[in-house]
Amino acid sequence: MKHRFITICLSPLALTMLLSLSVTAQQSYSVDDLVALGLESNPRLRAQTSQVEADQASWQAARRLFNPSLDFEFGTGEPGDGSPDVQISGLSVSQLLENPFKRQHRIRMAESEWMGADHTRRAISLEIAFEIKEHAWLILLLDAREDLARMNLTSLEEAYDLIATRVRLGETRELEAISLDVEVRRARYQLNTIVTEKRFASRHLNALLGNSLPEGFEVAGELTWEPLTNETGIDEALRTHPLIGRSESELAYARSQLGLARSLNIPDPAISGFMGQEIDGRIRGVGISFEFPLWNQNAKEVTRSRSIADMMSWELERTRLDLSTEIAVRQGHLALSTEQLEIFEEGLLNQAEVRLQLSEISYRQGEISLLEFLDAQRTYYSILNDYQDSLYNWNLDRAALAKAVGEEIR
Repeated sequence: MKHRFITICLSPLALTMLLSLSVTAQQSYSVDDLVALGLESNPRLRAQTSQVEADQASWQAARRLFNPSLDFEFGTGEPGDGSPDVQISGLSVSQLLENPFKRQHRIRMAESEWMGADHTRRAISLEIAFEIKEHAWLILLLDAREDLARMNLTSLEEAYDLIATRVRLGETRELEAISLDVEVRRARYQLNTIVTEKRFASRHLNALLGNSLPEGFEVAGELTWEPLTNETGIDEALRTHPLIGRSESELAYARSQLGLARSLNIPDPAISGFMGQEIDGRIRGVGISFEFPLWNQNAKEVTRSRSIADMMSWELERTRLDLSTEIAVRQGHLALSTEQLEIFEEGLLNQAEVRLQLSEISYRQGEISLLEFLDAQRTYYSILNDYQDSLYNWNLDRAALAKAVGEEIR
């Protein structure tokens, strides 16, 4: 009984802690979590997935044979010799047999359309993943800027309190206090601007996820970077990228359309069987019919389809050229971003921090002026902001390269 009583007493506290942890878990998402949610709930991607399913169903339907036709006739016949009227009836069944060349091209057209839709879905997935990462990293960048802006504001407010005290004691001019007050107000304005930008970025990110995130959600983590260990080559990307696959599917569709236009000159036989009651007796038999391309040989459609196939062939080459160029450019941008980060971490950050510390000590001791101190402080926070911008650009360049090659870059 004692153990049961303790359990009941602790359960409200435990429930409160569990609810708190649950709310925290629902409010904070890593970049990978956001990408996974976006690939499930993005409206554009879901619409394209439905298109893939519809095109797959069309391909499956294209493989089926045409339905047979059934004709039934019933009436009255009047013999020519004046005999009494007789009942006549007839029943016929016919089945259209599509010529194999036409059937083959028609099915390939449906399959190419399905494959093209699936490649488009994969390409949209790459775009959605990139946009989600872009907005998520922007929020992390604004988080870092907000922290720096608050640090800057706190430092300026402390300096202002010091200046105000010196002014009251007559140790310095009131103009310095006015100048520092302007800097404090500017820092507050910059902080408010960052908070507003982060709110807008959160709304844009949530829209990409179909507004599936709760109000007040946060992006977990911080902007970091690391040396890359693998790089996908251009040749490999040109073999596997969904944009190339989509262009190849469009070319295959156009070529099948050309083959279909040519095969329309080969008639489709229709086999039929019939039986019936005529005036003179019962009849039964089988028949076969053809449609001959005597007046219309489909020359216009063949010429048009050939032109479309040639155009799709050149479109495929253009896609390959554009993609290879983009990969090369993205690789260059990523290399440049890496060099910039190395410059920051090889000493620039430490130098800026040491300079600020020395300037603050010198200013408090009256060895430098307020303007010199403010200049050192601006330089320090400007370098920190530039470092955060470089981190953001590096992550963005890596994501852009991953989008160009069609897979993650590690």
